[in-house]
This record gives sequence, structure tokens and C-alpha cells, in this order.
Amino acid sequence: MAYYVYLLASGKYGTLYLGVTNDIVRRVYQHKSKAVPGFTKRYSVDKLVWLEIYDDPLTAIAREKELKKWRRDWKIRLIEEQNPQWIDLSANIGLRFGMNGFRARRFAPTRNDVDGFLFGRIRTATARCFCNVTLKQNLPAA
Repeated sequence: MAYYVYLLASGKYGTLYLGVTNDIVRRVYQHKSKAVPGFTKRYSVDKLVWLEIYDDPLTAIAREKELKKWRRDWKIRLIEEQNPQWIDLSANIGLRFGMNGFRARRFAPTRNDVDGFLFGRIRTATARCFCNVTLKQNLPAA
């Protein structure tokens, strides 16, 4: 089973939220649909901007705790190293937004799934960063 440490943002340089989950599709869907009351609903923090995957829950939780101690500017640097345009990565993990709301596909990134992802640098022996993403959306011209 995979475990995910993720960062959400309200927008570029906006409010940040750090979390850990074993079902990234479900959890991002909950944030985007504002299904669960709390911080992310109150501050509209729903754009997935950074993600790491782990094989072990204890390692994922330890990484989340480590990142929670980081200063905000360090977290921003972490995001911008892998996702400088702060693009919402949720479409690449199986969430699509349409006129009738969100539709979740049962697709969550795994280490063996290279279609759609360019693996970032290895953080630990059991983790890879999925922030460098081959996007299927049109990006603004530079």
C-alpha cells in the first residue's frame, strides 16, 4: 500500500496545508469538494501542488512531522523546485472537474506508473517525488 505526503495551496504563494494519507484520490476529492469542515474548507485550500509517495506509513508520518516544523519559505522553495508554476496536480492523480462536479477515477500514482509522471529525485529509499508531471493541459506560453 502507498502512503502520500502532500501540500495543498489556495493559490500561488497562498495559504498552505500539509497532510498525509493512504488514499490521495479520496483525500484530494474531499478537499476540493469541501466535504469535510475545517481549515481547507474555511480558507479554500484545494490545489494539490506537491506530493511524495512512501511504502511505509511510519516513514510518511515522520516526513509530514518533519515538514510541519519547516518555515513557510522552505515549503514554498520545496514546491517551486518541482512545480514552479504551482500547477494543480490533482488531474494527474485521477480527479477531473466537470459541470456536474468532480469525478474520481480509481487511479493513484505508484512507483511503477510512469505514464503521466516524470519521477523527481529520490528523497529516501522508499519515496519518490511526483511533482515533475507531464501535464495533459495547455500551459500559458512563457
